Amino acid sequence: MEYVRRQLSVEVKSTIFHKSVQLTGCAENINIIGRTKRVVSEVYEELKWRAKEEGLHIKSKKQK
Repeated sequence: MEYVRRQLSVEVKSTIFHKSVQLTGCAENINIIGRTKRVVSEVYEELKWRAKEEGLHIKSKKQK
């Protein structure tokens, strides 16, 4: 999952105070924090697409 996260178009070196979306996570859990629902949805769709390319499946039951 770390490989998939690094393939996203999201800048990972800054915090939500300096950009519109931030990814946080531990092990296989990833949290998408965004300033708008649209930005979070866009990142989620990209994450889902990249994970599928690598043969991974995202469980939708843990979505909030």
